[in-house]
Amino acid sequence: MVHPKELSLNPDVEQFLAQYEARAGYSYREYYYRRPQYNYTYHHSIDALNHHTATMEIEREPYVEVLLPKHQLERIVQYQEDAKDYVRSSRHAIESAAQQRIDERVRESNPAVQKAWMKYLMLLELARK
Repeated sequence: MVHPKELSLNPDVEQFLAQYEARAGYSYREYYYRRPQYNYTYHHSIDALNHHTATMEIEREPYVEVLLPKHQLERIVQYQEDAKDYVRSSRHAIESAAQQRIDERVRESNPAVQKAWMKYLMLLELARK
């Protein structure tokens, strides 16, 4: 297993740390769990279900602890909120464009709808003036 001090961060993470005035600390998180091993020597007894041994296993996962100033954390949170707003507005724009294409096909296939659409645009233009 690699010692936490020997972990190398990819260049994007190093750039993130520099950009947000952050420091990284390395550690492990340990998970302990039992792995049962059943002994089936008592075939005709209820004791066969209760008679087992267990081995304790430890799994270590490398962790990186990031320390950064409060104002930088607030900046990251604001950036995330802005990104969510951008995604929402992008979805709305995509849905609107799809609806416009559907409406255009309806106008092209139905002359009465096309004529009504042209009158609507003319009235709209007059109302703007």
